[in-house]
Amino acid sequence: MRTGKKAYFIFVLAFFINAISAYALKPIKAYQATPANYGIEFKENRIPSGKAVINSWLLLQKDTSVKKAFIICHHDYGNMSFSLPVAYEMYQRGYNVVLFDYRGFGASSAFEMDSNKLFYPEFVEDFLNVYHFYKDHNRLDMRVYAASMGTIISTIAYAQHSDLFKEPFVYDSFIESLSYILNYIAKLKHRPFNAPINEATYQADVDKLKAKSVTFFRGDKDIVAHAANSKLTNRNWKVVSFDGGHLQAPYLLKKKMFDAICN
Repeated sequence: MRTGKKAYFIFVLAFFINAISAYALKPIKAYQATPANYGIEFKENRIPSGKAVINSWLLLQKDTSVKKAFIICHHDYGNMSFSLPVAYEMYQRGYNVVLFDYRGFGASSAFEMDSNKLFYPEFVEDFLNVYHFYKDHNRLDMRVYAASMGTIISTIAYAQHSDLFKEPFVYDSFIESLSYILNYIAKLKHRPFNAPINEATYQADVDKLKAKSVTFFRGDKDIVAHAANSKLTNRNWKVVSFDGGHLQAPYLLKKKMFDAICN
């Protein structure tokens, strides 16, 4: 089992890497760690998804009567092992946790990607198939935790299958506008980027999300996910603002964040 100090080091390292390397598709095949490195027993399941096979980890509470769970829809960099610090905190608070890799990431099926594309529709298919698998086989009541690109994937999935998702969502660094982030990363990376859907289609999906209970962690310095002057309000949404940037909520808020979402 990791000591608390080592676990915290991995936590900080993962988020510094994200801060440096995010904002463009950059899958990594090799896992930095597994749940075993955190002293957590887990099951690895490989789940069919169209022409792909998706690798996933289930961090299952020892009390199998516990059905509350989080499924983590990760961002565009690395693989699911980079979400282990978040998964560990959720697991410690009594939740089962499902992690998975989109095709092309980690040990999921190979998938040729254009690094100038923001995301692929196949990622939505992968997320939905993993969600269905654990809902059908383990009868889990899954909240969705999504980060950065993952918020695009889960927003589209919700718009397509709103009746499927009964539990609340938690969003870290919500991508509010495709056109905004495409322009931002094009300036940052000095090359054009594109998305498989247009702004109007995505905004229609965001409008459907307004019917859903969502907690947003929104950094005041996060100019990647949204423009500095944008507002995020809706009667079903809770916005938690903090002094920080893109994908920094778990690192900066720590216990406060996880106490809030694991209630």
